[in-house]
Amino acid sequence: MQRALVLAGLIMLAALPLVAIASPGAVSANALMASAKPAIDAADEDWLPAMRAHDAARLAKPYAGDALFVRANGDTIRGRSAIQKMYQSEFTKPAKVVSGYLKEDGLAAAGSRIYEWATRGLCSIAAPASRLFLPADI
Repeated sequence: MQRALVLAGLIMLAALPLVAIASPGAVSANALMASAKPAIDAADEDWLPAMRAHDAARLAKPYAGDALFVRANGDTIRGRSAIQKMYQSEFTKPAKVVSGYLKEDGLAAAGSRIYEWATRGLCSIAAPASRLFLPADI
């Protein structure tokens, strides 16, 4: 009897990975991410050119109307228009974007939502290039 219970337990454990793989939720999440990945990659590629252009509308366009943007400090921006305003606020001081990067750190799907988290860096100069002084000029 004990041997039969152990054997039944092993059969159930062996079947768990098959259940997880065949689960409709997992399949649809994978399909959702696969179908959205080209658009996410394109938006990530366009991030730096849009930052250089100070184009908040272009930066916000890939987000869903009810998207959530969670900042590094934990503040949550809700909705595409609020995300556009957030980006616009980054352009309030005159600055030229010299270089930058956006690196996707992860991607996940839950229900009909896709979550991307990324690391970004931006290098900008506040003064027009004609007003910059190099150490040799001083």
